[in-house]
Parts: sequence; structure tokens; C-alpha cells
Amino acid sequence: MALPRYQWLIARPVSAGGLGVEELTEARSRRLEFALDDSAQAGWTLPGRHPQTPFVDELQTDLIVSRDGVAIFRGRINASDDSISPTTHTCTFSAVDYRGLLERRIIWPGSTAAYVQVDQAAIAADLINDSQVLGPLGIQTPSTPTGVKRDRTYESGASIGELIGNLGRCENGFDWDISPALVLRIWWPQRGVTTPAWVAEYGRNVSDVRRTIASGEYANAIRFSGKDAATPPPVTRVVTPGNEGRWEDQRGNTDVTTTAQLNEQANGAILTASVIQPAYSITLVPGTWTPTVAWLGDTIRLIIKSGRLDVDTSTRVVGVSIDIGESGEETVTLQLGRYRWRLPQRLGDYAYRLDRLERR
Repeated sequence: MALPRYQWLIARPVSAGGLGVEELTEARSRRLEFALDDSAQAGWTLPGRHPQTPFVDELQTDLIVSRDGVAIFRGRINASDDSISPTTHTCTFSAVDYRGLLERRIIWPGSTAAYVQVDQAAIAADLINDSQVLGPLGIQTPSTPTGVKRDRTYESGASIGELIGNLGRCENGFDWDISPALVLRIWWPQRGVTTPAWVAEYGRNVSDVRRTIASGEYANAIRFSGKDAATPPPVTRVVTPGNEGRWEDQRGNTDVTTTAQLNEQANGAILTASVIQPAYSITLVPGTWTPTVAWLGDTIRLIIKSGRLDVDTSTRVVGVSIDIGESGEETVTLQLGRYRWRLPQRLGDYAYRLDRLERR
């Protein structure tokens, strides 16, 4: 199988005209990370003294990545690191997609953020549109009704990206992202297809496997709280335990202000928490994968025969990581079953919780 052709292009944001495209032919250590329920990220290095490097402006330029002519990522340059010695100057850059940019947009004072029996997809679109009145991002929000209506009242200071994410995690929620064409995409009831014709099998097209189960992610009895200790009153959800016995946890969301919201969030939380689900990280043999055979949200068959593991199961793709070598070869790792957070995301979650406390 011929190697795929990747192009890393730098361009001005659509909201600033979208012009000035420059291909980064000298980009090295290229990596892409996609997540079903989180933002996508890209990272790469450039020689600091190369003529292409000045085209990369932190916070001001976008990175567009295409694979065989199809754009699979668009994001804003959000971080850089310059390392200089007497003989070398190396720049390390990262970019976050537009779902990630929405984490940095908040309900601004004066915004309308109250909804009564509004389709959940329309709420997501309205939150984005309202934010773009004060500062356009170029995101289009076509109508994609789900038929599920919600009541919501949001406080000033709440993160737009986090609010939409929490809305999607409710019982009967949805998956979503912002496409490389900067279009809000909503999948209801969930993203992805079942691909019975493509099987991931250790020893055939899978070279490496990591399987983890963490008890901290499991609970069959939860107490779920909202804005504060009494408003709305916390609720509990319990699933009859099996041989594992009772595992309890406290969870919550300080942006929840009504009992109806709280119940929806608690129902969604217990559905996810009460399933003992392994997380698999599988590295595929080069040349055996394309985005059309397994992508975010798809359900695939996984076979692992090794020692105590005798696995033949259907599992969902929740993350895709692509490392691109210097000659264009790609190493693809699929995250399956339960998503394992990256450290920056875990730290970001802690920061989000502290921010919510500051607004109380």
C-alpha cells in the first residue's frame, strides 16, 4: 500500500479572511490526536531559523492538515516552545481544533442563556452563535434537530465548549464536533457506524496492545450535585451490584441549576459509570488502516489471544492518534472502549472545576 500524503498548511483564520496559505514542508515529529468526546490536537517541530517558521503565529494562525487531499484537522496555534543552543534552534508547536477554542469562550454578561423546551442541538448552535456576535470564529451552525427538547438556564462565566459537552453527555444526548470546514456537526443518538468487515486482531494487523481497567472510573452508586449544596437538591442513582459489590462516588456539575437538568445529567453519568469497561490502546501494523475502515464513534470487532486475555468483542473507537514519520509513514493507535484522558486534559478538567467554584 502506498504511503498516504500528508500536508500541513498554515493559514489565517476564516474570520480574518482565511488567506496566506503556506505549506510546512519542513515540519517534523508530526502527531495528530482525535477524541470522540474531546478536542482534537496537533503537534510538530520546525527548525527555528528556517524561512517557514515565521509563518506560524501563536493565537493568530490556523493549522490545516490533509491526508491524501482530504482535510482531517483544522485548529488554532495555541502553544509554542523555542529551544536554542549555540548550534541549533528548534521550535515545538501545538494546535487545538475549534471545539477546543470553544472551551475559551464563555457565557458573557448580557448574553441570553435561558431555554425552555428547546431542541438540544438548537441550544448548542445558539450558544456558539451568541458567542460569535462578540468575536467571530467562522463556525457555521446548520439546523440538525434531534427531537430531544431541554430546559436550560446558564450563568455568566460558564464555558461554551463545556456546556455543549455536558449537554451531549445527558441521557439521550449526542456526539458533536467542529469539522475542518468549521461546521458544527451533531450526531444523534451517537456518532459512527458498525464495521463488521474490518477486524482488529492482535498478531495480524495489530502489533501492540495495552488493556487497562481503573476502579476510579467505575461506580454503581452515585450522588450527583448541581450548582451548590442545596440548589437544586442533590440526587442519587444506584444500579444493583453484581459480584463486584457496591462502589460509590460523588459527581456533579456546578453549571446545573434546575432539578430537571440534574436528573438528566445524573442519568447519563450512571449509564457510563456503572459499566465495567476495559480501555484498549492498540497500535496498528503500518499500511493496514485508513480513516474509512475505523474512525471516531465506529464500532469494530477486536480479537486478542494472549495469556489470560481471550478477547473477541465489539468495541467503540473513542480516540485516534496518528504519528507521521519523516518519510511520510504513519503509525496509528486506536483508543477503544473507554477513553483514557491525556494529562493536559486531566489538568484542564481540574482547572474547569476550580473556575466553577470561583463563579459560585
